[in-house]
Amino acid sequence: MFEARTVLRRAARGRSRPPLCFAVNEGGEQCQIWLKSPAFHPSTPCTSLEREWMATNLARTLDLPVTPVVPVKLRTEFIDSVLDDELREAMMESPEVVLGSVHAGDGWRLFDTGSKLPWSSLPLVQEIVTFDCLVENSDRSRSNPNLLRHGDSLKMIDQEEAFSHAVTGEGPGPWGVNGLMNFAAGTAQHSLVPHLTPKTRCDFSHVAEKWESLPDAEISEYVARAPEEWDRPTLDRIRDYILRAKREARTFCEMATRHITQ
Repeated sequence: MFEARTVLRRAARGRSRPPLCFAVNEGGEQCQIWLKSPAFHPSTPCTSLEREWMATNLARTLDLPVTPVVPVKLRTEFIDSVLDDELREAMMESPEVVLGSVHAGDGWRLFDTGSKLPWSSLPLVQEIVTFDCLVENSDRSRSNPNLLRHGDSLKMIDQEEAFSHAVTGEGPGPWGVNGLMNFAAGTAQHSLVPHLTPKTRCDFSHVAEKWESLPDAEISEYVARAPEEWDRPTLDRIRDYILRAKREARTFCEMATRHITQ
């Protein structure tokens, strides 16, 4: 587990303006991480740590371009050293173990939803759109892309809104009648839906195959590797939801293919 040592700066954007911190783990490995905590903004879900942990680990298993996340301990002496009064008070209200999203590095910029992507990006665009639909992440939209770009490369960030219904057990799931809500035009439309072109080549069957090949044991391992301080029932519910989504992925992908190519 990493420990936060120094606050380098706060993000200029984002509702919670997370701090970029220097952190070190038990083995001496050092990195820069963006700290994530439900205490940083009143609208952040109380289950945001568990949700982003599970979603990001799932994305990595699916070989999607996502910034890694690590558990981070906030020690009292670190919190006391924070000069920003608002941030220090928020950290005092935070769980002892929060989440750190590893800094992507230099050269990455927020994705411009009006920009163009090469046709060779289509398979990846399909995979990201499907991922966000199946994990119920509506927070990668045209008004809030939550994507970074470096040349023609993309990187996914901020999955804390994922599994919005999975944690409550309510709702029919995205493989049901309203599963394509993220495809609808408007500011809530997924930031990559306009890039699902050419439409005649938008066959999502390869995406379904990746989901169906997910190893059940690895999905359960996400829960086992989560810090013991986090909520186990929430982690278990998300694990069960992912296993259900794995079974329903082909149904969703067939629905998405019909919608785009019709």
